[in-house]
Amino acid sequence: NGNSTVGDQSQASLATMLKTLNDTTFYFDCVPNALYNAIVTDGGIGNVDSSDVNMEDAAYFHSYRFYNPATEEFATAYRATPNFSMRYQDEEIDRITALYWKLKDDNSLTDNPKVGTIDAENVNDILTSVHETYLFHKGNYVVRAPLHELTVFEQIVRTFVHKSGVYDADALNLDETIKGTQVKLDDVILLVPELDWEDEIDHITDILEKIQDSPFTTLSGDLDFSPLSDLNAFFAVTGNKAKLNAVLASIEDSEVFYRCLPSRLEKSSLDAFDGSSGIVPAIKKDLQCADYYYTQFVHAVDLAEGKIDFSAYSDDDTEKLVDIFELMASMTDVDLTKINLLDTDKLTSALKLMGQHMIYNSNVAKSSSVFEAATLRQGMTAHQALLCDVFLVDALKPYYFLTESEIDIAFAGEYTNADQ
Repeated sequence: NGNSTVGDQSQASLATMLKTLNDTTFYFDCVPNALYNAIVTDGGIGNVDSSDVNMEDAAYFHSYRFYNPATEEFATAYRATPNFSMRYQDEEIDRITALYWKLKDDNSLTDNPKVGTIDAENVNDILTSVHETYLFHKGNYVVRAPLHELTVFEQIVRTFVHKSGVYDADALNLDETIKGTQVKLDDVILLVPELDWEDEIDHITDILEKIQDSPFTTLSGDLDFSPLSDLNAFFAVTGNKAKLNAVLASIEDSEVFYRCLPSRLEKSSLDAFDGSSGIVPAIKKDLQCADYYYTQFVHAVDLAEGKIDFSAYSDDDTEKLVDIFELMASMTDVDLTKINLLDTDKLTSALKLMGQHMIYNSNVAKSSSVFEAATLRQGMTAHQALLCDVFLVDALKPYYFLTESEIDIAFAGEYTNADQ
């Protein structure tokens, strides 16, 4: 009698009741109808918010569509022509009733999930269980995917991705378009190949575990990359570098989360050089030339055809980036007027690595707002712009150009001062 009565049943008795109905000739088609009434008409399943997940999109009548016409037994191939004598599998009833109890009192996956405190194994268990059901995924995936529509399972994943905070406000626009792309969260979910979901669920679990074992969560469990705003303090803590590498590697492995990294890393890099002393302001301006979205491409064949997207960073990309961040920590209080105090080894290593990294030395600055024309940094990569500021240290700048120099006189048509 609807969701309220279902909630009073034990998992075993509910499964037994549905299986008993399913075994009869007279009542077997009551099973999909009862599930529809309980889940859609009478209030949903567990505490999943209907504004996030539309339970009407579940495949309540999937049993009529999966059969072998030769044997009239259940088969995994979807058929457009229904067979109304087909029934639910007992295994499917067991999956549904077990899942109902998992969701009955646990809405942590879709109701403001806290990545720092949520039970990672429980997330894995629930997502795996939902994905395995015909009711919530397999029963109409083959129909909904070509229409660019999400199954209930995919809607649950989208809700978790959106609310988890892994994509911050800078990375995810109000219309759910990922920064630097033309793809939305629905596209992101639909672009995951069906055969990849088992691995993807494990990747999501791994992200949660790595984040929870890192300094990137607040006391309330929210994701927080602000520790990177003080690179000196961050890398002074033993183990932080390894934890940062682990978090970045886990995110880049995830097909639904990797697109958060360019925006996250861009913001962290600029925040680290937000001071006003020494060369810090110049470095921040130089770093604005960096291209964290250099892996952009245009989808040619798939559900996002014609849309700009970007591919995931490689392990080598993120590992070198962490090395650069560590070396740049020594530059957050650099004063180029005192070259005797410079850690030249670290400065040289950082500049070499940046010269080899696509983020800092592949594409030139595109925005005229980044540099005024007088600074002459337009058209440079971040690496090239940074080299200019390092080479023109105040201690040596008076000797870099001399109006009386024969060579400077010879090239007067090309430059007339040290900056040029």
